[in-house]
Amino acid sequence: MPPAQPLQPIREDSEDLRMNGATKRLAGMHSTYLKAVIGSMNCDCLLDTGSEASLLPSSIVDLCSITRTSQTLKAANGTVILILGDVTVKMKIGQFETHVSGLVSEHIMEVMLEIDWLTSNGVVWAFEKSRIMIDRRFYRLYARSGNDQWCRRASLQEDTVVPPRS
Repeated sequence: MPPAQPLQPIREDSEDLRMNGATKRLAGMHSTYLKAVIGSMNCDCLLDTGSEASLLPSSIVDLCSITRTSQTLKAANGTVILILGDVTVKMKIGQFETHVSGLVSEHIMEVMLEIDWLTSNGVVWAFEKSRIMIDRRFYRLYARSGNDQWCRRASLQEDTVVPPRS
């Protein structure tokens, strides 16, 4: 994999931001991914205001830097997700440098940035324009491409008889 190239912020007057105030996206797709560099890896990071913890795939962190934790992690459907521990890593978004602390798992496929990370970094999210502002610079958000066939939720179903008056 080639070394990561620094990502550049979008200026207010850039072509992308002048197209009716929004970036192009597919119908039904929401721009919730931010391009960032973590360590030497280019990553698509999901911005997740509903998450209580930032999550990092084990494939992008130095396993020696992970510390044990007593925290547990559950998916939205209540399934336990095994974690290796927690870690703090350097992160670069264009010119902006910061850190992300989060739980590490072999069962996580993408970086997920929690609400506390968004708040502590002063992120302002312009949903209608598919961008965020950090440190007075704008960064474009992206919709996840449809090329990856992801299963994000699975549920078990079976026939059930419900007795009357229950």
